[in-house]
Amino acid sequence: MSSGSQEEQVVAWHEWLCQDCAAAAARCGGVVLERELISKAQDYARHGIPAAYRRTVYGLLSHPVSPGVYASYCAKADSWSDNEILNQIDRDINRTFTLHPAFMPTAQGVQSLRSVLRAVAMRFPYIGYCQGMNFVAGLLLVVTKSGASHDFSTQVQAVSLEETREIEESAFWIVCGLVDSLLPEAYFGSDRHNKLPQLHGLRNSLEVVTFLMESRTPGLVAHLKDLGLPPSVFAVRWLPCLFSGCLPAETCLRIWDLLFAFGECVLYQAAVALMEMHAEQLMDTDDPQQAFDIIQNASASMYDADQLLQHLDLSINERHLERVQQSLSQQEVPCAASSASSADSSEQPGPSDSALQVVSGLFEDLGASWIVVEAVFKDSAVTDVVTSMHFGKRCLENGAKAET
Repeated sequence: MSSGSQEEQVVAWHEWLCQDCAAAAARCGGVVLERELISKAQDYARHGIPAAYRRTVYGLLSHPVSPGVYASYCAKADSWSDNEILNQIDRDINRTFTLHPAFMPTAQGVQSLRSVLRAVAMRFPYIGYCQGMNFVAGLLLVVTKSGASHDFSTQVQAVSLEETREIEESAFWIVCGLVDSLLPEAYFGSDRHNKLPQLHGLRNSLEVVTFLMESRTPGLVAHLKDLGLPPSVFAVRWLPCLFSGCLPAETCLRIWDLLFAFGECVLYQAAVALMEMHAEQLMDTDDPQQAFDIIQNASASMYDADQLLQHLDLSINERHLERVQQSLSQQEVPCAASSASSADSSEQPGPSDSALQVVSGLFEDLGASWIVVEAVFKDSAVTDVVTSMHFGKRCLENGAKAET
């Protein structure tokens, strides 16, 4: 983006924030609900939100703020006795943006990330904590730090304790907005009424990605499935963390700019675009490891955010997703019968050793627990892979126990 365009964006967003309803919402910690103002935000978001304004704009487009609530959740977390969730949070914090100065072992970012994730677990006891939330909250802490750079190679200046708490509180409420309104129910765990299976929302999102890819590029999907790598295997790297830690930070934030403005449809647009942009390379390889590397390397090196955004298919919108969900609902009963039939057949080929190694490495890299993996991929196209991986993992664990 040219300097002139950047200046125009700054002016546009400044004027947006100065409009009466946006300014009033910012003063009282509310959310912008004016249709006209949201429409303008959507238009501006396509060109990016200036870094200095993201904290405020994300907050105004996500969740109202209740003063004092974050502090109360932090205090409650200090006396919390659920060691399993606390230990899981601590484990994942230590592998979150490890190259960023703010998240080095003794840095303030580590303490802030721990506080935000613990407060989120207090706010949503039916979720607790889920892998992927650490990267989302970590990047939001960078966003909400006043004047912070999104270049993960730069040093981060220290701030006061009061400023730190404000940064944490802003990140906390934006995460709440993601859970409460922007993402499907049961995306990070269960739902508030405990009616849906664990991670139902995330699993459904992966099914949506697969459905979209099958309807758009059936030949590519068939080829990837032959390699043991259906689209959901790629998407499960991106969706739990909303692309944070997978795309370069600024590119990820450009996706988030659209996510907060338009909603979850942007996640599907981005997932589809990343695979379709490299369809020719994927079709040219018969090696699962190479196919996986193509997507992983392309994602990690996607520094030109505009290039990715130009490939987003805007027809994948809310109305389109409603039709997709209807189609998926109609497929549920036939798919269940097909799965049962496949389970009884001894003719079904198992996953190749190469595909098994690639997918196993993927989940180890994610740090995903087997509860998460099995909940997401249960009865899916990679069930056999997951089952084989789980069996192998248990054998290794039992062997280690026997040695000790």
